[in-house]
Amino acid sequence: MSNPSIFTQLFTFSKAVIDHIGVGCETASTEERERRVSICSECPELNIEAFKCNKCGCFLKYKTAFKANSCPLSKWGKEK
Repeated sequence: MSNPSIFTQLFTFSKAVIDHIGVGCETASTEERERRVSICSECPELNIEAFKCNKCGCFLKYKTAFKANSCPLSKWGKEK
């Protein structure tokens, strides 16, 4: 599996940060983070060494923690 282009990675990370700021920098609950990490850990798009999504290029340490983020494969969504 190859990573998305650097442009795609910058775009998706920028969007994640903008969405995060848009909800007042709220983080997902501990339970939701754990659920997201569990889902990502089973995904074939996971780069285990970097704990990074091969689909969007985001580092999952941050992507799973930001309340307003969602999986690019629709495996988990924004926490309400």
